[in-house]
Amino acid sequence: MPLPVCNSAPDTDVAGRLSARPQPMAFRLEEIDAGRAICAVAIILLHTTTITNWPPDFGIRGAGLVGQLMRFAVPFFFITSGFLLARQKRVPAVQRMIAILKRVVPVFLVWSSLYLLCFKSGLGQAQSAGQFAHWLGAFIFAGDFSADHLWFLPAIALCMCLMILMSRAKLEAGQMLGLSLALYLVGLCLGSYREAVLPSIHSTLLNGRNGPFALIFVVMGFLISRANWRPSLAVALIIFIAGAVGHVVESALLDRAGVAPFASNNMLVSTLFFGLGSFLLALHLPKHAAVAVLARAGRVTLGVYVLHILFLKLVTNVLPLDTDVEIAACVASVSLLSFLTATALSKIPPLRALVT
Repeated sequence: MPLPVCNSAPDTDVAGRLSARPQPMAFRLEEIDAGRAICAVAIILLHTTTITNWPPDFGIRGAGLVGQLMRFAVPFFFITSGFLLARQKRVPAVQRMIAILKRVVPVFLVWSSLYLLCFKSGLGQAQSAGQFAHWLGAFIFAGDFSADHLWFLPAIALCMCLMILMSRAKLEAGQMLGLSLALYLVGLCLGSYREAVLPSIHSTLLNGRNGPFALIFVVMGFLISRANWRPSLAVALIIFIAGAVGHVVESALLDRAGVAPFASNNMLVSTLFFGLGSFLLALHLPKHAAVAVLARAGRVTLGVYVLHILFLKLVTNVLPLDTDVEIAACVASVSLLSFLTATALSKIPPLRALVT
C-alpha cells in the first residue's frame, strides 16, 4: 500500500542491520515488508467483521471489538510511507511530488473504474453533472463497501506531498508535529467526534480519515527515520498495548455517550499510539524464515488492499457470516485469493505497477 520501494541509500542504520556505507539503489527492510503483510490481513479481518454489522449501530459486540483491535493497520501504512520517504534521495520537491502522483493516480483511476463497472451499473441515473460528481465522491469516499476503501490512495498521496513541502520549507520537527497534529484534530472533529462538536455538518464527503488528516502518521515515520529512533522492544510493546487499550476504551466511551457507534471509529486520539506502536514493533521482527515469507508477501500489499473488497463481496455471496468459524473461513479465503491474485498480477509487467 505505501508507495514503491525507495530508490536511494539509507542515511543511517535505522533498523540496526543496515550498513552506513552506500547501499544498492533499491533496498527493502524485511521487517517492514513483513509488517505490511500482517497489516493487510488485519484490514481484511476488520472489513469482514464490519460487514457483519453494517451500517454500524450502537452497542459493543464481539465482531466490533475484533475490528477495533485491527485499527492499527492503516496508520502503519501511513507511517511506513513517511519512513521510506525520508530515506529517498534529495531531489527537487516538485519532481518528487510529480513522481508520487504519477504512481498513485493511475492506480486509483484503474481500480475505481473496475469497482464502478462491477458494482455500479446505473451510471446514467444522475440528472446533472453535479449530482453525478456527488454520487461518485460518495461512492469512493463514503460508500457502501463498494470502493470506499480506495480513499487511502488519494489520502496517502496528499499526505506525502504535504510532507515533502514541509521538508522543503525546512520546518523543525516540532513544527511538523504541531501542524500535522492540528490537522488530525480537525479530522477527529469531522470523524468520530463530529456529533459532539460539529453536529450541524452531515456531509458524507467530509470524513476525518480522508484528505490530509492522517498527515501526522506520515510525519511520525519521516521523523523516526531521520532521527534514527528505534526504542527497545519493551517500549514499543508498551506503546502498542496502551494504544490498543486506549482505542477500545475511547470507542466505548463515544458509543456510550451516543456520539459514534463503537464499531465505526477508525481514527481516534489513542490511534496515534496504536499505529506508532505497531510500526515500532515491526522494526523488532527477527531474522527468521517465517518473517522472510511474510516479507515476500508484503511486497504485493497494494494489490491485496485494492483487491480484497472484490473478493470479500464474492465470498460473502456464498458464505454466510453467522458464526466465528464462518468469519475465520471468510478472512482466510479472501486473504488467500487476494495475495495469490496480486502476486500473479505482479508477474505481468504492464500490470505490475497496479499491485506493487
